Amino acid sequence: MPDFYEAYFMENLLELTPKEFELLLYLAKNKGRVLTRDQLLSAVWNYDFAGDTRIVDVHISHLREKIEQNTKKPSYIKTIRGLGYKLEEPKGE
Repeated sequence: MPDFYEAYFMENLLELTPKEFELLLYLAKNKGRVLTRDQLLSAVWNYDFAGDTRIVDVHISHLREKIEQNTKKPSYIKTIRGLGYKLEEPKGE
């Protein structure tokens, strides 16, 4: 558990909800790995069932609005079609 629920992007403090912070932290700890919606539900929301994973998509969308220059072509939080999401550094950075 982090001491502070703070995340910075391009030297700016992000205004994140607790769940957005936990989701971003989990993605960062697993950078480069594809994480399924069920894995994210289990890790961040403590859900053990394969139910409605829409909550993951909504929170990913909110994170993208805060860190992506173009949410239609994300550079950091990638959608891996049919699998889930992964956090990666953009090419050339």
